[in-house]
Amino acid sequence: MKLIDDYRQQIDTVDTELLKLFIERMEISRKIGAYKKEHGIAVLDSIREKEILTKVDEKAGKDMRPYSQVLFSTLFDLSRTYQESALPPESTLCKIITDTLVDNDQNFPQYATIACQESESQYANIACDRIFTEHSIQSVAGLDKIISSVSKGLCRYGLLQVINGYPDSIARIYGLLSRFDLKIVRSTRLNIGLSLAVKLSTIKYEDFIDYFKQPSKDITNTAASNTDDAAKIISETNGEDVAAITSNSFGNNHWLECIESSVQDKDTPYARFICFSKNLEIYPGANRSSFMLIVPQRAMYHILGRLHASGINIINLECHSMLYRETLNRCYFDLEISPYSNDFIRLISYLENICDEFHYLGSYLEIT
Repeated sequence: MKLIDDYRQQIDTVDTELLKLFIERMEISRKIGAYKKEHGIAVLDSIREKEILTKVDEKAGKDMRPYSQVLFSTLFDLSRTYQESALPPESTLCKIITDTLVDNDQNFPQYATIACQESESQYANIACDRIFTEHSIQSVAGLDKIISSVSKGLCRYGLLQVINGYPDSIARIYGLLSRFDLKIVRSTRLNIGLSLAVKLSTIKYEDFIDYFKQPSKDITNTAASNTDDAAKIISETNGEDVAAITSNSFGNNHWLECIESSVQDKDTPYARFICFSKNLEIYPGANRSSFMLIVPQRAMYHILGRLHASGINIINLECHSMLYRETLNRCYFDLEISPYSNDFIRLISYLENICDEFHYLGSYLEIT
């Protein structure tokens, strides 16, 4: 034990010296940041960082090269974050967000008119019940109609479903919000697991399952507009050889009995419903923010390092390579960060500078 204690004492001595040098380095970085601010120079200097990493590779040796790369890349992220903290954000978007936070200190509205898609109306109603105390739903056909209703001021809010486990879902919805400059104001998550349901006491479970397992048996599929209507159709249909794929709640509403649960084709039976508006609205309690950005692939490491250095939790991240622009990624972020924090405004300023295209989609509270 004495030998390992000696090693640990040596580590403690080295750590003390490392900390001293780290503080000294960060202080020099602060001075560099002040100089860059005075002369209008960007905080990120990729050429300088590459030069340092090249020297580090040469000095570290083959065995330590990958570790030294991680160490110095992390130092760069921390230095940039420290430099940015001394630079007040000056972008138009930062000012709009700051003004919104000052002006909009009232509580979230208790009543609203919301545009929803007809095919999702049964779950949309539940989502609206969670978000608002009272509401009036305007059912429309198609996502474009929802967007149009909100953009033209016919409804104050719109409601869109993002299906968990389907990457194209968030890309499509966030893409629409970005394109029409709409902002998320609230979200909620619902369990939309599907079940196989039949009329109460009409048939035994074993008989029904055996019936559908027969390979020669003809099964007729009848489309319904939604799972609530599917349950209603079966409840009003005569015969024992009929069943509905519906949710437990809608099955119960129509006096159906669940004989097989979780029959959906995904293991994640959840969907997010996001409530959005034409104007930026940020309310007390907002603790997450969403973004869509187009960024060079090499810059993704810098962004992730920046988030890590600031202690910002990534709730959701999806990246897609862009067709015909292979060096760029289109990325969708949900971050756990309060818009009232200083880190938030600095992050906005940073992302605006590093991204080829940047869209802030709003800050909001997700109700679970």
